[in-house]
Amino acid sequence: MIHMAPDFTNLDYAEEMSHAALNTLTAPGDLVDRALVMKDREHSGIAMPWSKLSGFRLRPGELVLIGGGSGHGKSAVANQIALHSVTQKKPDGEHYRAAIASLELPAEYVFHQMAQIAGTVSEPSEHWMRRVGFYLNEKMTFVDRVDSMSPMECLQTAIGLRKFYGTDLFIIDGLMMIGLGDELEAQKIFTQKLAEVAKAFNFCICLIAHLRKPSGIESSKKLPTAHDFLGSSNILNVASSALLVHRDMELMYQINNGEQVDPMLPHTRLIVAKQRYSPYLGVTTYWHHDKCRALCNSHSKQYRPIDIGAEDGWKRKPKSEIEKPIW
Repeated sequence: MIHMAPDFTNLDYAEEMSHAALNTLTAPGDLVDRALVMKDREHSGIAMPWSKLSGFRLRPGELVLIGGGSGHGKSAVANQIALHSVTQKKPDGEHYRAAIASLELPAEYVFHQMAQIAGTVSEPSEHWMRRVGFYLNEKMTFVDRVDSMSPMECLQTAIGLRKFYGTDLFIIDGLMMIGLGDELEAQKIFTQKLAEVAKAFNFCICLIAHLRKPSGIESSKKLPTAHDFLGSSNILNVASSALLVHRDMELMYQINNGEQVDPMLPHTRLIVAKQRYSPYLGVTTYWHHDKCRALCNSHSKQYRPIDIGAEDGWKRKPKSEIEKPIW
């Protein structure tokens, strides 16, 4: 059954039903405690892997957009953020838990990329990958599918990850793999619902989305803006934050062809184009690590390997091979 909204031009009806709106009113004095909590919000949440981006965080209750053009490395950035997130602890002392729905890349490819970053190695050994897998078992979950997902499946997955796995950060890669077609209204409604889920269940959802390809002379050098997301402009309006990834494609082409380039020239820029709960907006520069798909703070291209702890116990069977007790 379709419920039609009352005609908002009928002021007589609005007057009769005005009492229904009173339950949303509050006195300023009742907002003090909430305002004190909000004041700490700017510095709460998951920190970035890069010290120069300390002004940007992934906070519970937020929908965050990660945007970039095709081939600019937005998925790799998201994977590095996810891996770094589970090394951090929440105020209660528990580690953050992350989940990734990589609908364009197989889960094993994403895991392999994380194993490379974790050890800053180009070819992680089986021994190392098993240690990384053991370390991540209780901290990360992969949505193991490489195909499109319906909007309802995506929302159900997000809620299930939060309710049953305690997920604090859910990365959806990406919007184009959600069965919305080219309908702008459908994109608007879907992102609104994602934002509602993030807020209702108090965790962060990152949605990866494509940006429009710039045109004109020197288009490859042109930095994107928050208004370059493909599709409905409403996806930006409902998001709390937007992080844009811009790789210098011309420079990378020269490097990959063995040409001599100025080592001080940054390979990638991260642009904080929107952040609702913090004043920081700006552009930071990064260099690609020589052995893995990690972004580094400086031209020295150094990145600290992930401390996955002692080797004791990692040889235990993965959870999928452990027999569950029958009660």
